[in-house]
Amino acid sequence: MNARARVTPLLFVPLLLTVSACGADDDPATPTATVSVTAPVTESVTVEVTTTTNVAPVPASTTALATAPDCGADAFRGDFSEPVVMYCDGEWARAGQAFTDHLIVYHAVEGRWEHYEPHGRSPVTEYPCFDESTLIADGVPAELRGTMSVCQD
Repeated sequence: MNARARVTPLLFVPLLLTVSACGADDDPATPTATVSVTAPVTESVTVEVTTTTNVAPVPASTTALATAPDCGADAFRGDFSEPVVMYCDGEWARAGQAFTDHLIVYHAVEGRWEHYEPHGRSPVTEYPCFDESTLIADGVPAELRGTMSVCQD
């Protein structure tokens, strides 16, 4: 036998052992990992609210009250040197000169006092008078109307 014939089987035996060791892997001890993760539950809620508001027009009397002029005597000093306020509710006022019969009725307009002009004059005294139905229509309070001279037909 030549040297080659003796060496060849020696080379193939280790090679066959290596191939057979790699080919059959029946090892049941292969590790397996199981991971359980509990994630917190998060909910995202979007709420859309639509509100419809019907706003009624603001009557003139409410507007006057919202910006009511001062009811103090000094507020009427432009017409009187010594003003005396006999009635004032922030929308209507009656003021006069101290110790006289000189009186003026006022109505609040846009935050300031305006003269509320008489509707006529008494035929006997020539004193200013007011038409009762016009006073009511203009919104003059009953308490103030009771202090005003009413024109006689």
